[in-house]
Amino acid sequence: MRGWKEHLRIVWAIAAKDVGEGIRNKTILGNIVAMVFLVLFYRFAPVLEGDDLPRLIVYDQGHSRLVIEMENSDQFKFYELSSLDRVELFVGEASEVRLGLVLPDGFDQALADGQPPVLDGYVAHWASRSEAAEIQAFFEGQLAELSGQAVRINMENVVYHQVGWGGFSFLTALGGVVALVLMGTTVTHLMLEEKQAKTIDALMVSPASAGQIVMGKAVAGLVYCLTASSMVFVFNAVVVVNWGLLVLATICGALFTVALGLLMGSLFETRQQMTMWGFVLISVLLLPVFMVIMGDILPDVVAVNLRWFPTVALSRVMQMSFSDSAPLGQVVTNLATVLVGAVLILMGVVWKTRQSDR
Repeated sequence: MRGWKEHLRIVWAIAAKDVGEGIRNKTILGNIVAMVFLVLFYRFAPVLEGDDLPRLIVYDQGHSRLVIEMENSDQFKFYELSSLDRVELFVGEASEVRLGLVLPDGFDQALADGQPPVLDGYVAHWASRSEAAEIQAFFEGQLAELSGQAVRINMENVVYHQVGWGGFSFLTALGGVVALVLMGTTVTHLMLEEKQAKTIDALMVSPASAGQIVMGKAVAGLVYCLTASSMVFVFNAVVVVNWGLLVLATICGALFTVALGLLMGSLFETRQQMTMWGFVLISVLLLPVFMVIMGDILPDVVAVNLRWFPTVALSRVMQMSFSDSAPLGQVVTNLATVLVGAVLILMGVVWKTRQSDR
């Protein structure tokens, strides 16, 4: 027990030193500030468009004449889609509250008979009751005006985000991945500064082992990553369904990106090397996340293999935390991909640190 306590004390001492240095490091602080502005921009970009008209997404099963009236309305934005699945997709992946509506076959005849059916409405799960009631009342009024009869909408149908599609959930997951990649690779700066200041040499001759040094720096990196990623998810908290899964995915992702940052720090000796290869690494980590949503135009073999890429696997688990469905097998497989990569890289960092000690 005493051995473990001493081990944890050494790891914590190294981590606390690095966290303190990180607070004073302009690069780390700059990345955190940049993340805040990035999140604010893409979260509130729709407000800047100046178009606050309500959105109505319709699946018309019976070619209703009312659709023409909807298209010509200047009171709301109208979109007609070819299936209920696409309606749910467009409603669930929007960053603003939209109403999905199904016009059943025979709707026009029911209107003519004076007995219009209750229409099925669809709204995103994160919409508040007041928002759902507001958009329901608005479109019931619009439909009554266009049809000349009172129309009721059933708002019990809730739509969740779908994994693997672009949209609000993808952008939120992407923001989390970007935060982890930027902050995880930032650990390289601290490693480089320690090399230049020769403080890393002092650690190497201290009682701390190579494994303890790496673990201490990994803990500090986790603090940076969790701080930055928490800002992303706080601004988008309304979309989160499973916080436990999101936290677990974030910790696993942070371990992976911090491991890469430590590897870079152990390999590079100059700031020029770090800047050049850091840009390459960040591009390699983020490009597959964008590519995977283009699965329809990619060769099947590429689309399938991309899912094994750690940042893609991480993004998928984050999107699952925004959905009502998170199959255990998929969660375990994706997180295992991230964790195996992290462990292998950390083992390489420990080996490189021991080699430096010699």
